[in-house]
Amino acid sequence: MLYPRATEVTDTKEMEDRGPTIVTLLVVFTIISALFIAARLFVRIKLLRNLGADDYLITLAWICAIINTGISARATHWGSGRHFDDLTPAQKSKVIHYNLAAFCPSILSIGIPKLAVVALLTKLLEPARWRRITMWTAAGATNLLLFGCVIILYAQCQPARSQWDFSVEGQCWSPWVLFIGL
Repeated sequence: MLYPRATEVTDTKEMEDRGPTIVTLLVVFTIISALFIAARLFVRIKLLRNLGADDYLITLAWICAIINTGISARATHWGSGRHFDDLTPAQKSKVIHYNLAAFCPSILSIGIPKLAVVALLTKLLEPARWRRITMWTAAGATNLLLFGCVIILYAQCQPARSQWDFSVEGQCWSPWVLFIGL
């Protein structure tokens, strides 16, 4: 059995801390992607001597992934990955704060590669004008929608600080706005 049943009581809190698993997975996937990007850039720079927009976009997405990994690792230091009810109010505040901070680079690391794929396809296939327009429009619209999610997340409470600082009074939108927006 991978996880204990809800009715079972675990012996230690260590078993309930998923933070190390989160950090391990983030770091492993970031390293794997670094190896592929390094190999790609080596071929493009040393052998082909031809960097394209797709290479710059993939590198930018990877930098966003590194930032996300760092911020998410910091969130696990404060208790992300553990049961929220087991955290102190200060830990809850920090976990929410760091998770909110990690959201934007995470979304960018998902959206930017879509632009890189379109740049690569446009270069390799030399599609008709209408196909180029369709691909760029689809990738651009996807990125606009992802950026809209970021705006909704950060704008849902005024002041924004009230999302993680429990001492700050704030006005927030209905949770349905966030659910539908994401």
